[in-house]
Amino acid sequence: MSKEQGRLQSMTKYTKLTIKNRLILSCVLLVVLPSLIIGIVAYGKAKREIESQLIFSATKSVEYVNSTIDNLLKSKMVDANYFSKQINASMIQGEDSPLIRAKLSQYIEIHPDSPSVFVGTANGLMIQEPRVEQPEGYDPRTREFYKKAMENKGRTVITEPYVSSSSGKVVVSVAQTLADGSGVFAFTLNLDYISELTKNIKVGHEGYIFILDKSKRFLAHPNEKAGAEAKEEFFSSFYKQENGTLTYMLKNEEKKSAFATNQLTGWKIAGTMSANEVDKQASGIFYTTLFVIAGALLLAFVAIFFISRSIIRPLQALQRSTEKISQGDLTEQVDTSKRDEIGDLARNFQSMVSNLRTLIYQVREKSEQVSASAEELTASSEQTSQAIEQVAVITQEVAAGSEEQAHSVTESATAIHQMSKGMRDIASYVRQVSASAAGTSEVAQEGNVSIQHAVRQMNAIQSTVQQLGESIKRLGSRSEEIGQIVGVIGNIASQTNLLALNAAIEAARAGEQGKGFAVVADEVRKLAEESASSAQQISDLIERIQQETGQALSSMETATQNVMEGIEVVNASGNSFARIEKAVDGAAKQISEVSTATEDISLNTEQIVHSIDVITKVTEKATEGTQSISAATEEQLAAMEEIASSSSALSKMAEELQALVAKFKV
Repeated sequence: MSKEQGRLQSMTKYTKLTIKNRLILSCVLLVVLPSLIIGIVAYGKAKREIESQLIFSATKSVEYVNSTIDNLLKSKMVDANYFSKQINASMIQGEDSPLIRAKLSQYIEIHPDSPSVFVGTANGLMIQEPRVEQPEGYDPRTREFYKKAMENKGRTVITEPYVSSSSGKVVVSVAQTLADGSGVFAFTLNLDYISELTKNIKVGHEGYIFILDKSKRFLAHPNEKAGAEAKEEFFSSFYKQENGTLTYMLKNEEKKSAFATNQLTGWKIAGTMSANEVDKQASGIFYTTLFVIAGALLLAFVAIFFISRSIIRPLQALQRSTEKISQGDLTEQVDTSKRDEIGDLARNFQSMVSNLRTLIYQVREKSEQVSASAEELTASSEQTSQAIEQVAVITQEVAAGSEEQAHSVTESATAIHQMSKGMRDIASYVRQVSASAAGTSEVAQEGNVSIQHAVRQMNAIQSTVQQLGESIKRLGSRSEEIGQIVGVIGNIASQTNLLALNAAIEAARAGEQGKGFAVVADEVRKLAEESASSAQQISDLIERIQQETGQALSSMETATQNVMEGIEVVNASGNSFARIEKAVDGAAKQISEVSTATEDISLNTEQIVHSIDVITKVTEKATEGTQSISAATEEQLAAMEEIASSSSALSKMAEELQALVAKFKV
């Protein structure tokens, strides 16, 4: 293994997602994700709830300030209504007007928040307590409090806030016309009380209350001077509706505000706070959520540790066992003590290993049997090849003998045909002798010579027929030997077929590795069946040859007997011719007998010719049969050579199978 491959395997080992890592990751995800989701949702909901509560608190603070201002102004309006009815034109006596001043002083004593109380008369007189020197040309009728009161006679009015010329503070005037309409009673209301009130009210932790008049000037603000104009654009948003909430940016800081409009004055009362206050108050919930998540993670990690250890340890033990088994050690025992899914897996795996061990043991035994069978098949095929070679030699010898026999039979047939022709000539001569019974002794002598010649011919025929009979007997003997050899071939083919069948069964037991051997065994079985069929055909042919040979032998025996009889007849004819030489007188009778005998001989000769023809045809068929046997024997020899080659390959496959099985330790 190269260094690069080792490095890659090492990286794979440390980066692969093991079951332990997956368990940890899954549990972390199952704990962290829900916790985070719950925490985020809870934090968001809590933040919104805190924001809502802070806005609600700001709204309540604004309502409180608004209610306080209403109560203050309404009480002042009651005062103005009361005192305006206590003063009339009869009490106006110039700037001194002691009765009026007494009333005004009385009010100041009771209400110290009103720094100045005054009456403006219809004739332009200004009566004020405490006394203040008015600038030259001062006319109360030109002032807002006077004009607004006159515009709303009999009703208490409140002026817009303004800066007092005497105190320099922002004040408002509360005024109402006198009952007789001779002037206007009014007093100033110092707004310091309202400013102090707003300073003492906190919106949230750092928020505050501020008040704007109708002209967008501050009446109360912790950081702005009373009377200063609110120049920022977002302040205009407070005037777009009577009340509500508003979010705006002030000096790059987000602000949240709840505001309301005072119905008596039209002032905008707003409670504002920084948006960060929501985050600050929600931070406790945030940290609590983090603590809960951390605790959940800690508990999860502890639980994961023990759970993963209870799962991973048996899996690691199973992995170590499988590693040994994968290396061929089937004696390894797997721990099956667990009573859970892992225990079921271990038990199933142990059962599989046991079955595999049994299978390997059986395969080892069967491979040894296959190897032994292959060796036996090889030896049997070699013996069969040797036997077939011997059969081939014998068959060739038989074929050669058959050819010689056919040649002899052909020659015998030629001789018999010649003899038949001679017999026909003899018959003709006898008829001529019979026709000329008065022939001379010389003719008789010639007839005697002819008879002697015929005797020699008959003797030759007898010798030829005897030789032909012996050849036919030898052919029958050879046919019996061939039949025995064919029987041996049939037995060998049957044994080969049985061995091929056994080999096919063993190959089927061997499973996938025995498929090739099964094909070879099937081919061997087919060749054995063909050999058996060919042997049966040869046996049938030999049987027919033996039958026809027996018939030929019987015909030859008959022909021999006829020849013997012919010889006797010819000898008798010779004696007759001798007697003819002695006594010509009895020639006619003897010649007649000779003619009859000659005709019989001619008839027998024709029968011999027919038998010889039959023998010739049988011999030709026997020759063809032996040639077919020789060709079949050569094919059988080639098939047995293929069987020997296949059995050798089978033996090699069995050895390879044994080598593979030997890798397993059972």
